[in-house]
Amino acid sequence: MPIGDVLELIHTNICGPFPTPSWNGQQYFITFIDDYSRYGYLYLIHEKSQSLDVFKNFKAEVENQLSKKIKAVRSDRGGEYYGRYDGSGEQRLGPFAKYLMECGLFLNTPCQGLRAKMVVPSKAVAKTPYELWTSKKPSIRHLHVWGCPAKARPYKPNEKKLDSRTMSCYFVGYSERSRGFKFYDPSTRSFFETGNAKFIEDVELSGRESLRKSITGIQDTPEIPPAQVMELIRVHQEVTQQPQEPQVQVPLRRSTRERRSTISDDYVVYLQEHELDMGLEDDPISVSQVKQSSDSKKWIEAMKDEMKSMKDNGVWNLVELPKGVKPIGCKWIFKTKRDSKGNIVRATSNDVKTAFLNGNIDETIYMVQPENFESNDSKQLIHRDRSRGILGLSQKAYIDKVLSRFGMSNCALGDTPVAKGNKFSLHQCSKNELEKKDMERFPNASAVGSLMYAQVCTRSDIAYIVGMLGRYLSNPGMDHWKKAKRVIRYLQRTKDYMLTYSRSSHLEIVGYSDSDFVGCLDSRRSTSGYIFMLAGGAVSWKSVKQTLIASSTMEAEFIACYEASNHGIWLQNFVTQLQIVDGIEKPLRINCDNKAAELYSKKTEVRQSPNTLTSSSWL
Repeated sequence: MPIGDVLELIHTNICGPFPTPSWNGQQYFITFIDDYSRYGYLYLIHEKSQSLDVFKNFKAEVENQLSKKIKAVRSDRGGEYYGRYDGSGEQRLGPFAKYLMECGLFLNTPCQGLRAKMVVPSKAVAKTPYELWTSKKPSIRHLHVWGCPAKARPYKPNEKKLDSRTMSCYFVGYSERSRGFKFYDPSTRSFFETGNAKFIEDVELSGRESLRKSITGIQDTPEIPPAQVMELIRVHQEVTQQPQEPQVQVPLRRSTRERRSTISDDYVVYLQEHELDMGLEDDPISVSQVKQSSDSKKWIEAMKDEMKSMKDNGVWNLVELPKGVKPIGCKWIFKTKRDSKGNIVRATSNDVKTAFLNGNIDETIYMVQPENFESNDSKQLIHRDRSRGILGLSQKAYIDKVLSRFGMSNCALGDTPVAKGNKFSLHQCSKNELEKKDMERFPNASAVGSLMYAQVCTRSDIAYIVGMLGRYLSNPGMDHWKKAKRVIRYLQRTKDYMLTYSRSSHLEIVGYSDSDFVGCLDSRRSTSGYIFMLAGGAVSWKSVKQTLIASSTMEAEFIACYEASNHGIWLQNFVTQLQIVDGIEKPLRINCDNKAAELYSKKTEVRQSPNTLTSSSWL
């Protein structure tokens, strides 16, 4: 039955392994060739087991591109052979493979050569495969003779002005993700991609044997003989001196003064030109680099001048971002200014150009705060609702920085900071030098320190787990690192939480105390915790391991209540001495969830205490 349209029949075949893999380590290739148009796709793979995934990607791509469905697929049913005729797929690559073998290149660059072959038109159909596949006339301006010598300019980010701009290489294929080409550099035995090259394809090399020796010798010997390299250069020199008529190529323009060449469409050339245009000064590109710079003082002073200019001109008002509004970003730009003689005048830093900020803007624009920006002369920004008399303290920005620092900005949300029943002990620490060396890969100490700062400022809900993690910082184990990440995931879910304080004419300090029992398996000691509330919000909290060994839950709760009462009395006197309010309600109230400890604390007579309690434990 004749085939009358594309995707009615697809031929596929797998070939390999080749003794010499591609530059990415692939040793197999799989082809998909349309029977009607002979248009083909070639994928390089590491193992045959990847063929199903490759076919799924191919199927999705071509069906979406052509808005048609693949009707049938023909293969050799898994047999390994090459050069055999099956009607389409095998015959497609056979002649070119023979050509590679004839040149002595097949064992060294088979994958690159075969992939380039898929771009060349086929003689099996009247029109080009590209035209039958896309219904568009193809352009062959980008096609070049495979294996021809070339003078290419690769992208070198650290290239200096006196370094050689081009290198002698061989053209081996086309780039899949840009308009560039692939080249092989025999001096370094490596491949690279670039779009800035001159192809020497209108000359005849002195026999294919010379080309075969120049490449196979590189692969088979550990070092390149100097004579062989000189022979290759001599051949190029002889080629360029042969008369060719007509000669239509325009020679490269030379100039005694430095000037920038026209930027081509290839992004690699653009990046390289950008690197060459950069100034001689090693100016920082971020605030973090400013802090690490040897000239950090002058840059910070320039930042202060810029922010002072913003404040003097009343450029912005610091407000809370409304819901549903996406702010625009901003970035510090650091530049060393020079005078007409090249002498350094001063360092400048710009966030928003102040010369154009005196005009009136009809629309309201929301912008992200500049990095390292401190509002209101180093005071913390707080949330304030005057209508309801509510103040709020939030660390959302800091938590976002912590998430970004440890690569967890998109991590899963955590329900709780610690799982119920979790215990810590020395058995979870690293037991040998190998485990200690392995733990050096994880920033456990930095993570715990970041969590501790958040806990001290506003996050009393993670005080217990942060205190437990801090006990094992000298020798952490994998369990400790996993639990630290659990806390970070919890902060991801609760980063919008904040401390809130309400206006009230009746101020009272209220305390809450609690304790676990034998929370530390190594010392058999319990952990106390307390928190004090004022104006509806937490003002002081602590979680700490007890200094005494409690023999019962009553004793552990009593010790926690005792420590809370000492701190509560100090806090009450401290607030009173500030004289910011008329007075604080007395007596001090502390809530405890253990009835036995409550009754024990109300005893007015001193009786024999348990062995683990001392006389200082009575109120």
